[in-house]
Amino acid sequence: MARAGARRAVRSGLAAGLSLAALLLGGCMTYDQGGSFTTNAQVALRAWDTDDAPITAVVPKGTPVSRLGWVSGRSWLVSTPNGNGFVYTRYLDLHLADVQD
Repeated sequence: MARAGARRAVRSGLAAGLSLAALLLGGCMTYDQGGSFTTNAQVALRAWDTDDAPITAVVPKGTPVSRLGWVSGRSWLVSTPNGNGFVYTRYLDLHLADVQD
């Protein structure tokens, strides 16, 4: 019984360590390959990357935004005419045609 608990603790620690490594390595990658983002809907610009974060501004659909950093699989830290904040990736369109070779 004690061995099962120890195995569970090791697996949990290993999973947490792998998740942390993925986040740290993801932050080392370069995501800025040129091009630009625009909002594909009216979106909430949030103070940080959580659903309950305060909304600092509302960004209209079609607004160009500059990427300041990739946060997670679900949001980007961006600069907009309305200020800096976090926007969910599903509300951003990347314009690959704008990328320079």
